[in-house]
Amino acid sequence: MRHTPSGPVTIQCNTADLRRLSVSLARVEPKLRVLLRREIVKAGAGARDAVRQEASWSSRIPASVKVKVSFAARGTGVTVVADAKKAPEARVLEHGGHEGTFRHPVHADPDKLRDQWSWVKQDARPFFFKAVTHWSHTNFQGQVEKIAEEIALLITRT
Repeated sequence: MRHTPSGPVTIQCNTADLRRLSVSLARVEPKLRVLLRREIVKAGAGARDAVRQEASWSSRIPASVKVKVSFAARGTGVTVVADAKKAPEARVLEHGGHEGTFRHPVHADPDKLRDQWSWVKQDARPFFFKAVTHWSHTNFQGQVEKIAEEIALLITRT
């Protein structure tokens, strides 16, 4: 799992084979590459749905969770991400996947020093890593392999 200071909460599955397949499809039939992307997003929907369900207590987090597919030379893979712009509290509440508490200001007054602000403790509510680990990584790998086999069959038929 990767956390960025002000960015999204993400989990990513990278594979070199996915990149090679994508490049090959772009050469043979670009429409198949679009099909590959669509099917992989569907395969990642299990992880997305698991995260959404685990965060169902929130009004904003579930809608912010998306599956993204990249075939770029650097960073080929599938990423499940909670968008920091739509739900900025997601990263903080995830708390690195650990139970516990964190502190935050009640009213941040720019005219005062930070140590003069009113601070409160809040319980963390980890939802992301827990949900994705319950959703089987091998399940996803098997789905991607099945998609690749189906596309290979489409290529051999044409």
